[in-house]
Order: sequence, then C-alpha cells, then structure tokens
Amino acid sequence: MSSVQARPRIFIVDDEAVVRRTITRALAGGDFLLEEAADGEQALRRADAAAPDLVLLDWSMPALSGLEVVLKLRASWRTRLTPILMLTGRGRVEDKELGLESGADDYIVKPFSVRELRARVESQLSRSHDRRQASPLTGLPGPAALEDEIRRRLEGEEPFAVLHADIDRFKIFNDAYGLARGDDAIRLAARCAQEAARRQGADGAFVAHVGGDDFGFVVDAANAECTALDMTLRFDAQSPRLMALSHVCGDVGAEPGCPALSIGIALAVPGGGECVADICAQAGRAKARLKAVASRFSRYAFSEDAGLLRGDCASEP
Repeated sequence: MSSVQARPRIFIVDDEAVVRRTITRALAGGDFLLEEAADGEQALRRADAAAPDLVLLDWSMPALSGLEVVLKLRASWRTRLTPILMLTGRGRVEDKELGLESGADDYIVKPFSVRELRARVESQLSRSHDRRQASPLTGLPGPAALEDEIRRRLEGEEPFAVLHADIDRFKIFNDAYGLARGDDAIRLAARCAQEAARRQGADGAFVAHVGGDDFGFVVDAANAECTALDMTLRFDAQSPRLMALSHVCGDVGAEPGCPALSIGIALAVPGGGECVADICAQAGRAKARLKAVASRFSRYAFSEDAGLLRGDCASEP
C-alpha cells in the first residue's frame, strides 16, 4: 500500500474577508489546499461535498455561529473526525471550555501570531492523520504507518526486524463463535503484540494493525526472537478463554479449532539495498511456511530459515 499522502485540505471559515486573507497568507508557504468560506452555511455545504482535513472556524458569525457549525460538523459522518480549530476574540476560560465541550479540538484567541497558528495547524493535521489511519477495532496504527516506520528505520543505522503475525484458523473460529468473539480474538492478539513488544523492545518497538487478523511490528533486531516468543506464549495462555471448554482440547484441524498465531520474521540492515516491500514480503513468506503446517500452538519463523520452523514447539507445555 502506498503511503503517499494528498495535500491536506483546510477550510478557512470567517465572515471577515480581511481575516480570511490574513490566515491564507500565513499558511501560503505550507503544502496545503486552502479554501475560504464566508459563513457557516457555505462551510457546511462544502464540507458535505468534500470533507476537509482541518477547519479553521470563527466563533462569531451571522446566521450560524461557530459553535452551531461545530455541532453540525460533528453530527455528520463525513466530518465527525475532522479537527476543528476555533478562532475567536473571546479569551475567557469559560469561552474556551464551551468551545472545547462543543466539539472543537483546539482554540486560538485573536489576535494570534503566525508562528502559533502554523504550529497549531501542523499539530492538528498530524494528530488527524494518525487518528484516521488507526484501526477502529484495536486503536493501533494502520499499514501506511507501518510502511513509514520501516522506511524511517531503513534511513537509520541500526539493524531491525519486521514481524508479520496473523491468527491461524480465524475464519473457522469466527464462523463458529460469531463476529463479536472474532473481534475479541483480534483485540487479544493486539494486546499480546503490544505487551510483548513493550517488554522486549522497550520504547523503540512499533506495533500496527494492518487489517483483519493481521499485525505487523518493528523491533530492534536483537529483540526479534524474544518478542515473537513472548507474543506466542501470551496468546496461547489466553486464547482458550475465548472458546468453549469442549473445543479447547480438540484435534488440530477439527472445527472450530483453537486459534493460534503464526509469526514471520524478516531481519533488515540499513544500506543493504532492500526496500519496504522486500522486507514485508520476506516476513510474509516466513509466515506462510508456518501456516502450511498445522499446529495447535503458536509458532514463529525467520525468513532465512529455508525449511526449519524455529520456535515450532516454543509454546507447547
């Protein structure tokens, strides 16, 4: 998946033309698409046609006030997550509280400095991008964020590892227990990945939910095997709680089958000529080798292991 982003679209909503021009000039040097609206109704029509990435909104306007516009933006599925930065001459604490409680994300009092405005705009756009990329089920970053992290590591100096994990027999489990229990299994895998990466990879670990029951994470190379082992042990210890007791001890391949993890590991060294797609493909192939061999327990394998499934019995009693 490409991580190339479109230019952020920013709506400048103010009934005073001089204010709109001032804001436009202040943001003109950034890589933004700037659109102006003279009142709330016009802003709402444009937002419904093409949702903005950020709204800079005046409080005091005729017809619809800024607070009324905030409420309408939050009520629409197209703009309920759009960051809103209120621009106003009201500087009292009570006014700021009212604006934030109505659904605005930030608040800046007129007159404002250009540097402060740009800093707040950049901050809100960054948070908005992260929020939109995050999985609504697990709250973890998505595939684009994972690609960005791998690319950032490739520009560094330290070797690192990319792990690709998914849940074995997930469809069978999902069909037998229902979508809600399937979501529980995905959230469990997310927690195990986060806990393992946090314990084994310290602050440098990065965990992403790339879709469905698939997860990707990046850790220092020295922590790769310990992280994978930690995750398999955690998941195998907790996944039986998702199932009926009669199914936990069933034969491998028997429906519904106790869910387990397969984790493929690719090691990467900056400057080695590999790209993001190469590294992800290596981890994916290692994971595919594991999934080709049925097992009741979670496993992991390194991409360079041609036939040996390292860690195959790591979580067996």
